[in-house]
Amino acid sequence: MNSHQPHLAPARTESAPPPVAAQLTGPARRLLSALAEPGASAIPDPTRDGFLIVRTGRGGVSLGRGSHRAEAAEELAGHDLATRCGPR
Repeated sequence: MNSHQPHLAPARTESAPPPVAAQLTGPARRLLSALAEPGASAIPDPTRDGFLIVRTGRGGVSLGRGSHRAEAAEELAGHDLATRCGPR
């Protein structure tokens, strides 16, 4: 490398906040991962209060992507990583 060319490196400071994903609880990270699938959404679990079912559709078939606590969804919404659609 020519000594007259500037050397650039990403700035690192001790005061930089951690990435949002590092601030999430394990259940919230798992829910976020399930919701990252194209077309995925969550609906209230009709058989268990306080839980959501994540689903996605492929080829005309609805696939379940797991059951997650509603608190994980609230945590994601609090970080602007998920949006509530429809009535509460």
